[in-house]
Amino acid sequence: LAFTAFAMSFGLVIGFGIPFTLSASIILVHSILLGTDIIGLLTPKNKWGTPLAAVIGGAYGAGLLIG
Repeated sequence: LAFTAFAMSFGLVIGFGIPFTLSASIILVHSILLGTDIIGLLTPKNKWGTPLAAVIGGAYGAGLLIG
């Protein structure tokens, strides 16, 4: 199920998000959220996976905020 969700997100970003973002000066949120999908898929599926994903996601969000 996770890989299906990732494939759908990736297809949406590649097929719709990036061309729309490049043609307009609007950043599509799906382009940003694809990074969080990747973080969620890469973290282990054990008791440390969710806190690790939260820490990495927080760092990713801070990096986006700082620029």
